[in-house]
Amino acid sequence: MADAAKFFRRFRIADKDFALKEIAENEAALSQAISSGDEPVQLAARLRLGFYLTPLDREYEAVVHLETALALARKLGEKAREIETLLHLGTSVQYTGDRERALGLFAEGLAKAEAYDIDEQAHFLLYHRGRCEVELGRIEDARRSFASALAIRERIGVPRFVETTRTALKDIEAL
Repeated sequence: MADAAKFFRRFRIADKDFALKEIAENEAALSQAISSGDEPVQLAARLRLGFYLTPLDREYEAVVHLETALALARKLGEKAREIETLLHLGTSVQYTGDRERALGLFAEGLAKAEAYDIDEQAHFLLYHRGRCEVELGRIEDARRSFASALAIRERIGVPRFVETTRTALKDIEAL
């Protein structure tokens, strides 16, 4: 991919002001949770910080929070949060340019989803993996990832997710 378009369908949040408000609130919650030793609140705040920092081009900050969140999720046995953290960490790492590590994190998230029988994040993991595969020039792999994500998204019936996946498949053809 060209330098100017080094990310395929990069994750963004349209309402930047809302994201900045969420970041400020979660930074405050994290500070208080660290002071009180409240690990579940630390986990939640770090996960949300990672989610909101990444689309604002602050992926390096997000990685720090998400790596800590992943360790906390595992320590606390929060399996659904572990999978969600793997998704967001993979996305953040992808935007730092370490796409191979990102693919490993997406794969780990999918494996954990299957092992734990928690599939809420599977379509997101597949979709984000597909985007990363496109960036690596692995177009056939990306098609398979998007097709798998689309099958799940059609089954769960969220039109917005179905449409973004269909659009991603069309966009691959334009490359």
